[in-house]
Amino acid sequence: MPPYNYEYLLFGLIAFDVLLYFVLIGGILRQRRIFRIPKTSNAVEAFAFFEECYKESFPQDKDGFTWKEAITKANRLVHVEDFEWEKIQQSLRDYEAYRYAGIGKSVKIDSSPILRLSISLREKTYSVSKWKQWRK
Repeated sequence: MPPYNYEYLLFGLIAFDVLLYFVLIGGILRQRRIFRIPKTSNAVEAFAFFEECYKESFPQDKDGFTWKEAITKANRLVHVEDFEWEKIQQSLRDYEAYRYAGIGKSVKIDSSPILRLSISLREKTYSVSKWKQWRK
């Protein structure tokens, strides 16, 4: 029996390894892009990001919703803990006072709870949509 040529096996394993790493790195980069927390310098940008995530999650509410309705719906979907919910409510009150009443222009609005809610909403929406695609 002639000796077996291991070069083909070696090249096949190397090609498979490269392909596997390519797929893994592509998946990791995609996850980072989808679930990244944007760097925001103010509350206006944070609420704009929340609005984008909300519209992805609830496409039926594209144009007509209030901030309070949106945050309440997002809370029902994400199930925010109680201490976070108070921070989110306070951020919303401060932002509405700043935006609509012109009160508190010098007040620093804590937008980190809104960003965390936005990311959680996006994660929940992404996982639910993938589950629905998988079930079909």
